[in-house]
Amino acid sequence: ADPWVTRWRGSYYYCLAEPHIRIARAARLQDIAIEPAVTVWTPPPTGTYSKNIWAPELHYLKGKWYVYFAADDGSMTNHHMYVLESITDDPHGAYTFKGKITDASDGNAIDGTVMEHEGKLYFIDACNGALYIAPMSNAWSISGSRTCIARATYPWELHQCPVNEGPEVLKRGDKTFIIYSASGSAGDDYCLGRLTLTGANVLVAGSWAKHPTPVFSKNPLVFGPGHASFTTSPD
Repeated sequence: ADPWVTRWRGSYYYCLAEPHIRIARAARLQDIAIEPAVTVWTPPPTGTYSKNIWAPELHYLKGKWYVYFAADDGSMTNHHMYVLESITDDPHGAYTFKGKITDASDGNAIDGTVMEHEGKLYFIDACNGALYIAPMSNAWSISGSRTCIARATYPWELHQCPVNEGPEVLKRGDKTFIIYSASGSAGDDYCLGRLTLTGANVLVAGSWAKHPTPVFSKNPLVFGPGHASFTTSPD
């Protein structure tokens, strides 16, 4: 279901697409699916971003909320990333449609997310089963070419089809990771892998080291655990 949860000012915010983009707020993480959700954007009935609304993510950047989501015209090969911007700092308030977020190649893309690193913003998404990163000039614009930083190579990334997708940034102390999903999402072997930033330039593929085994995968009771999000506990 491509979940996205973030914690802000004592509440958890859950962003989902049904296909309307909706945001729910809950005091407890376990209540995000039962609290009522507010519709913040409704797709148009036709057009390039009217269908297959996937993986909306809610990010608080420079005093405003941004929702990044994938959409197409009904053909999944035409998926691109789009972005909404809040008018105020209220995640349940009104949003404006800022448009498509892409580089000059205008290639297809899904699962977009934003990384803040050393005072700069970077956009990370998935295209044709690989992960790409690009610099951003602001929260709704890519300012340079996308660079591929990971493709499916290990056997556990190749079930059903070779896929690296669903990137999510995870920071711990002075370390930066990208947790991503691997293998086909429709299968039991969908799982999570990890890239670790080991170089100085995040835009260089060689700066990212891939862990040789999945960091979260199926067991006899749970299967297909892919496309995660990360949030914090109250303490």
